[in-house]
Amino acid sequence: MKGITKGVTVSRGGIRVNHLLFADDCILFARAKTEEWLRLQELLLIYEKASGQFLNKDKTSVFFSSNSRGEDKEKIMELGGAVIKGSYEKYLGLPPVVGKSKYNTFRSIKERVWKKINNWKNVFLSAVGKEDSRSMAARVFKEKYFKIVPLTEAKLGNRPSYIWRSVCGALNLLKDGLRWRVGNGTNIKIWGQKWLPTPSSFCVQAPCTILDQEAKVSELITSGEWNEPFIKSIFYKGEAEHIWSLPISRMEAEDKLIWGYTKKGVFAVNSAYQMEMKRRETATGECSNGREGENIWKVLWNLNIPRKAKFFLWKAAKELLAIRNSLYKKGIIKEQPCPICKKEAETAVHVLWSYPAAADFWSDLILVIQKWRTNEPDMPSLLDRL
Repeated sequence: MKGITKGVTVSRGGIRVNHLLFADDCILFARAKTEEWLRLQELLLIYEKASGQFLNKDKTSVFFSSNSRGEDKEKIMELGGAVIKGSYEKYLGLPPVVGKSKYNTFRSIKERVWKKINNWKNVFLSAVGKEDSRSMAARVFKEKYFKIVPLTEAKLGNRPSYIWRSVCGALNLLKDGLRWRVGNGTNIKIWGQKWLPTPSSFCVQAPCTILDQEAKVSELITSGEWNEPFIKSIFYKGEAEHIWSLPISRMEAEDKLIWGYTKKGVFAVNSAYQMEMKRRETATGECSNGREGENIWKVLWNLNIPRKAKFFLWKAAKELLAIRNSLYKKGIIKEQPCPICKKEAETAVHVLWSYPAAADFWSDLILVIQKWRTNEPDMPSLLDRL
């Protein structure tokens, strides 16, 4: 049955997609030509005879692209019988067909997300699904932006999407944290590439004296084990011990890039964040109140309150709440002042503390707070006082 339809492509020169399966639903792609429609009907007839399941034409629709010819549309609709002409229904809340106006297509999604934010809904997307490299989204990005090369060598390209531009913006950080896991050692250079379990650089510091500058790690392995006397004669003592501690694959597996800042080698956002913060501290020097800030976070995370409340206070201190000051800085809204008092910027400390209504609430709740000043500069300062 190969070659029944041409399907559609995700990108120029990419693979062709003839169908997509979603649970009990199926989307078929074909050119708006009578012969392809007849072939599809023959294929569906074979499926009906083989499975005993018949196509429900009352729940079937045909969607034509804007460049389809009128006579082809009429002929296909005539052959389709009770098939409905129109766009496919939303599936799991998302539109399968995107027209020229992306704003109109995704406006309902944006409004729904904003409604959730305003209602303080906490869970929007599946955290597990975002980490699945086999997901449809991950494969589409691979096909469109780095089909041939690995992710670390991918380019921004022409007319990139906002998501891909954001991914590329973090690629340098990703590259800095990657190192090689030794398999057979044939793809790793001893000097110049990162493969040692030393987070400071992951690179060999000993000078190249005996071996060639382009020598591979496989030259340090003999009969599936590290050649300890040879390694000892080349590397510093500490580096030699790190090399001996590395396990070698008995099956001569391929060398693999892993994330160097977690035990299992799997990338984690929190470890990347910590790596970047340490790098910035090293470059600029730690500020004078850095240790005081650390104490605030230790006290916060050790409070005997629900985790949701701790997370809320942390977001407030980091100005990550969906308030006007944060939205203004991100270019989402054009006005920064508080919409009620119209005097100060709507920051977290303003909403939760210095705004008169908030101050009255706290003073009624805890009498000792009545004598506190309300002009705290920011949330970390307020948390430090509390």
